[in-house]
Amino acid sequence: MRDPEVANHLMQMACGPVPQAAQIGHLLPQILAEKAVCRLRLLELLHDPQCSRLDFVMTGLTALGNTHGDTEVVDVLFNEVLPRINRESWDYEAIRVALITDYASDPRVKELAKQALSGHAGWNASELYAAVARSYGDDEELRHRVLASACPLPGSLRRSIAAFLGTGSLDCVSHARKSVWDRCSINSRNIISQYHLCWAWLSGTPAGGLLWIIDIGSFRYSGQYERRWRP
Repeated sequence: MRDPEVANHLMQMACGPVPQAAQIGHLLPQILAEKAVCRLRLLELLHDPQCSRLDFVMTGLTALGNTHGDTEVVDVLFNEVLPRINRESWDYEAIRVALITDYASDPRVKELAKQALSGHAGWNASELYAAVARSYGDDEELRHRVLASACPLPGSLRRSIAAFLGTGSLDCVSHARKSVWDRCSINSRNIISQYHLCWAWLSGTPAGGLLWIIDIGSFRYSGQYERRWRP
Protein backbone atom coordinates (compact mmCIF):
# COMPACT_ATOMS: atom_id res chain seq x y z
CA MET A 1 0.00 0.00 0.00
CA ARG A 2 3.03 2.30 -0.10
CA ASP A 3 2.57 2.98 -3.81
CA PRO A 4 -0.20 5.59 -4.17
CA GLU A 5 -1.25 4.39 -7.61
CA VAL A 6 -1.52 0.75 -6.50
CA ALA A 7 -3.28 1.75 -3.28
CA ASN A 8 -5.83 3.77 -5.23
CA HIS A 9 -6.49 0.90 -7.62
CA LEU A 10 -6.95 -1.59 -4.77
CA MET A 11 -9.29 0.79 -2.97
CA GLN A 12 -11.41 1.07 -6.11
CA MET A 13 -11.56 -2.74 -6.31
CA ALA A 14 -12.43 -3.07 -2.62
CA CYS A 15 -15.30 -0.62 -2.92
CA GLY A 16 -16.34 -1.65 -6.42
CA PRO A 17 -18.59 -4.41 -7.77
CA VAL A 18 -18.94 -7.48 -5.54
CA PRO A 19 -17.35 -10.03 -7.91
CA GLN A 20 -14.26 -7.81 -8.14
CA ALA A 21 -14.06 -7.01 -4.45
CA ALA A 22 -14.42 -10.67 -3.49
CA GLN A 23 -11.27 -11.49 -5.46
CA ILE A 24 -9.25 -9.48 -2.96
CA GLY A 25 -11.35 -10.26 0.11
CA HIS A 26 -8.33 -11.68 1.92
CA LEU A 27 -6.50 -8.37 1.39
CA LEU A 28 -9.26 -6.04 2.57
CA PRO A 29 -7.88 -5.78 6.14
CA GLN A 30 -4.74 -4.27 4.61
CA ILE A 31 -6.66 -1.98 2.26
CA LEU A 32 -9.41 -0.71 4.56
CA ALA A 33 -7.51 0.41 7.65
CA GLU A 34 -10.53 0.87 9.91
CA LYS A 35 -11.58 -2.53 11.22
CA ALA A 36 -15.25 -1.61 11.53
CA VAL A 37 -15.37 -0.39 7.92
CA CYS A 38 -13.52 -3.45 6.67
CA ARG A 39 -15.78 -5.84 8.58
CA LEU A 40 -18.89 -4.14 7.21
CA ARG A 41 -17.58 -4.49 3.66
CA LEU A 42 -16.72 -8.16 4.14
CA LEU A 43 -20.19 -8.85 5.52
CA GLU A 44 -21.71 -7.07 2.53
CA LEU A 45 -19.77 -9.41 0.28
CA LEU A 46 -21.02 -12.47 2.16
CA HIS A 47 -24.63 -11.33 1.83
CA ASP A 48 -24.34 -10.92 -1.93
CA PRO A 49 -24.96 -14.03 -4.11
CA GLN A 50 -22.48 -12.60 -6.63
CA CYS A 51 -19.61 -13.12 -4.19
CA SER A 52 -17.37 -15.47 -6.16
CA ARG A 53 -14.61 -16.04 -3.58
CA LEU A 54 -16.23 -16.84 -0.28
CA ASP A 55 -12.98 -18.41 0.92
CA PHE A 56 -11.11 -15.10 0.43
CA VAL A 57 -13.82 -13.21 2.30
CA MET A 58 -13.64 -15.67 5.19
CA THR A 59 -9.86 -15.28 5.29
CA GLY A 60 -10.34 -11.52 5.51
CA LEU A 61 -12.74 -11.88 8.44
CA THR A 62 -10.31 -14.18 10.22
CA ALA A 63 -7.51 -11.67 9.71
CA LEU A 64 -9.58 -9.05 11.57
CA GLY A 65 -9.52 -11.31 14.64
CA ASN A 66 -12.09 -11.80 17.41
CA THR A 67 -13.97 -14.58 15.63
CA HIS A 68 -14.77 -16.25 18.97
CA GLY A 69 -18.41 -15.53 19.78
CA ASP A 70 -19.03 -13.71 16.49
CA THR A 71 -22.62 -14.83 16.01
CA GLU A 72 -23.30 -12.26 13.27
CA VAL A 73 -20.97 -13.96 10.79
CA VAL A 74 -22.28 -17.40 11.77
CA ASP A 75 -25.86 -16.18 11.26
CA VAL A 76 -25.09 -15.00 7.73
CA LEU A 77 -23.29 -18.20 6.81
CA PHE A 78 -25.98 -20.55 8.13
CA ASN A 79 -29.02 -18.53 7.08
CA GLU A 80 -27.91 -17.18 3.71
CA VAL A 81 -24.64 -18.54 2.37
CA LEU A 82 -24.79 -22.31 2.96
CA PRO A 83 -28.40 -22.68 1.72
CA ARG A 84 -27.63 -20.97 -1.59
CA ILE A 85 -24.49 -22.85 -2.64
CA ASN A 86 -24.01 -26.35 -4.03
CA ARG A 87 -23.17 -28.87 -1.31
CA GLU A 88 -20.60 -30.53 -3.55
CA SER A 89 -18.83 -27.29 -4.40
CA TRP A 90 -15.47 -25.96 -3.29
CA ASP A 91 -17.23 -22.97 -1.66
CA TYR A 92 -19.38 -25.20 0.52
CA GLU A 93 -16.37 -27.15 1.78
CA ALA A 94 -14.37 -23.95 2.33
CA ILE A 95 -17.18 -22.46 4.42
CA ARG A 96 -17.55 -25.60 6.54
CA VAL A 97 -13.83 -25.73 7.25
CA ALA A 98 -13.72 -21.99 8.02
CA LEU A 99 -16.65 -22.27 10.42
CA ILE A 100 -15.16 -25.21 12.29
CA THR A 101 -11.70 -23.62 12.38
CA ASP A 102 -12.60 -20.08 13.47
CA TYR A 103 -16.11 -20.19 14.93
CA ALA A 104 -16.03 -23.45 16.86
CA SER A 105 -17.51 -21.94 20.04
CA ASP A 106 -20.91 -21.51 18.39
CA PRO A 107 -23.28 -24.45 19.16
CA ARG A 108 -24.47 -24.50 15.54
CA VAL A 109 -20.93 -25.00 14.33
CA LYS A 110 -20.40 -27.85 16.77
CA GLU A 111 -23.53 -29.49 15.41
CA LEU A 112 -22.18 -29.00 11.88
CA ALA A 113 -18.97 -30.76 12.94
CA LYS A 114 -20.99 -33.66 14.33
CA GLN A 115 -22.92 -33.97 11.09
CA ALA A 116 -19.70 -33.97 9.09
CA LEU A 117 -18.33 -36.83 11.18
CA SER A 118 -21.49 -38.92 11.18
CA GLY A 119 -22.75 -38.32 7.66
CA HIS A 120 -21.38 -37.45 4.24
CA ALA A 121 -18.08 -35.68 4.83
CA GLY A 122 -17.67 -34.73 1.18
CA TRP A 123 -14.68 -34.85 -1.12
CA ASN A 124 -12.68 -32.68 1.26
CA ALA A 125 -13.05 -35.14 4.14
CA SER A 126 -9.43 -35.18 5.29
CA GLU A 127 -9.24 -31.38 5.71
CA LEU A 128 -12.65 -31.32 7.37
CA TYR A 129 -11.69 -34.04 9.86
CA ALA A 130 -8.41 -32.24 10.58
CA ALA A 131 -10.29 -29.00 11.30
CA VAL A 132 -12.61 -30.81 13.72
CA ALA A 133 -9.65 -32.45 15.44
CA ARG A 134 -7.86 -29.11 15.86
CA SER A 135 -10.89 -27.19 17.10
CA TYR A 136 -12.49 -29.82 19.29
CA GLY A 137 -9.48 -31.77 20.54
CA ASP A 138 -10.56 -31.16 24.14
CA ASP A 139 -14.14 -32.20 23.51
CA GLU A 140 -14.43 -35.84 24.55
CA GLU A 141 -17.45 -36.65 22.38
CA LEU A 142 -16.03 -35.18 19.19
CA ARG A 143 -12.56 -36.54 19.88
CA HIS A 144 -14.01 -40.05 19.93
CA ARG A 145 -15.96 -39.36 16.75
CA VAL A 146 -12.82 -38.22 14.97
CA LEU A 147 -11.03 -41.39 16.05
CA ALA A 148 -14.00 -43.46 14.87
CA SER A 149 -13.87 -41.76 11.47
CA ALA A 150 -10.18 -42.54 11.09
CA CYS A 151 -9.23 -45.76 9.40
CA PRO A 152 -5.93 -46.97 10.87
CA LEU A 153 -3.78 -49.30 8.83
CA PRO A 154 -3.74 -52.93 9.95
CA GLY A 155 -1.04 -53.82 12.45
CA SER A 156 0.93 -55.83 9.90
CA LEU A 157 1.21 -52.82 7.60
CA ARG A 158 2.16 -50.50 10.44
CA ARG A 159 4.93 -52.91 11.34
CA SER A 160 6.10 -52.89 7.71
CA ILE A 161 6.23 -49.09 7.73
CA ALA A 162 8.12 -49.11 11.03
CA ALA A 163 10.59 -51.59 9.56
CA PHE A 164 11.08 -49.38 6.52
CA LEU A 165 11.71 -46.34 8.68
CA GLY A 166 14.33 -48.28 10.59
CA THR A 167 16.12 -49.87 7.65
CA GLY A 168 15.21 -47.88 4.55
CA SER A 169 14.66 -51.14 2.70
CA LEU A 170 12.79 -50.92 -0.58
CA ASP A 171 11.52 -54.47 -0.03
CA CYS A 172 9.54 -53.37 3.04
CA VAL A 173 7.75 -50.67 1.10
CA SER A 174 7.00 -52.98 -1.81
CA HIS A 175 5.61 -55.61 0.54
CA ALA A 176 3.45 -53.10 2.43
CA ARG A 177 2.20 -51.53 -0.77
CA LYS A 178 1.22 -54.94 -2.15
CA SER A 179 -0.55 -55.80 1.10
CA VAL A 180 -2.65 -52.64 0.94
CA TRP A 181 -3.52 -53.29 -2.68
CA ASP A 182 -4.52 -56.89 -2.01
CA ARG A 183 -6.91 -55.84 0.75
CA CYS A 184 -8.79 -53.31 -1.37
CA SER A 185 -11.92 -54.04 -3.38
CA ILE A 186 -11.78 -53.75 -7.17
CA ASN A 187 -13.70 -50.47 -7.08
CA SER A 188 -11.35 -49.06 -4.45
CA ARG A 189 -8.37 -50.08 -6.57
CA ASN A 190 -9.78 -48.08 -9.48
CA ILE A 191 -10.27 -45.04 -7.26
CA ILE A 192 -6.78 -45.37 -5.81
CA SER A 193 -5.30 -45.68 -9.28
CA GLN A 194 -7.03 -42.55 -10.52
CA TYR A 195 -6.18 -40.36 -7.54
CA HIS A 196 -2.79 -41.61 -6.44
CA LEU A 197 -0.92 -43.09 -9.37
CA CYS A 198 0.20 -39.67 -10.55
CA TRP A 199 2.33 -39.20 -7.43
CA ALA A 200 2.18 -42.37 -5.36
CA TRP A 201 5.20 -44.01 -6.85
CA LEU A 202 7.12 -40.71 -6.92
CA SER A 203 9.86 -41.87 -9.25
CA GLY A 204 9.91 -45.24 -7.52
CA THR A 205 11.55 -43.87 -4.40
CA PRO A 206 10.91 -45.30 -0.92
CA ALA A 207 9.39 -41.98 0.12
CA GLY A 208 6.81 -42.26 -2.64
CA GLY A 209 5.80 -45.75 -1.57
CA LEU A 210 5.53 -44.65 2.03
CA LEU A 211 3.40 -41.62 1.16
CA TRP A 212 1.08 -43.87 -0.85
CA ILE A 213 0.63 -46.23 2.10
CA ILE A 214 0.04 -43.50 4.65
CA ASP A 215 -2.30 -41.47 2.47
CA ILE A 216 -4.79 -44.21 1.64
CA GLY A 217 -4.72 -45.38 5.24
CA SER A 218 -5.28 -42.02 6.89
CA PHE A 219 -9.01 -41.49 6.46
CA ARG A 220 -11.72 -43.49 4.79
CA TYR A 221 -13.27 -42.13 1.62
CA SER A 222 -16.88 -40.97 1.78
CA GLY A 223 -19.62 -42.16 -0.54
CA GLN A 224 -18.32 -43.75 -3.70
CA TYR A 225 -14.72 -43.06 -2.61
CA GLU A 226 -15.01 -44.99 0.63
CA ARG A 227 -12.26 -47.58 1.02
CA ARG A 228 -13.48 -50.96 2.28
CA TRP A 229 -11.14 -53.47 3.81
CA ARG A 230 -11.94 -57.13 3.29
CA PRO A 231 -11.73 -59.30 6.46
